[in-house]
Amino acid sequence: MAEIDDLLTQVDDEGLRSQLKASIDNLRRQLRFGLVFERHLPESIRAYNARIQPLDTVQIRAELRLFAVSSGLLSVRPCRRAWGW
Repeated sequence: MAEIDDLLTQVDDEGLRSQLKASIDNLRRQLRFGLVFERHLPESIRAYNARIQPLDTVQIRAELRLFAVSSGLLSVRPCRRAWGW
């Protein structure tokens, strides 16, 4: 925002400079903790019925055992543990 302040001082028209300053001050009040929130793609999504292929990136949330591959689909089951799942 410092660059905006520098540019603002270069505006010769006093009325325009004061309107711009008011708008900039309003924007500053809307920013939270100085962070800039940008639109982005999510890091991960749940796609329960998606077909996965070689080189796809997946996230494993539990220890699973592959028990079948059919037409490019993987079938997995949770590994059995002492606590019964």
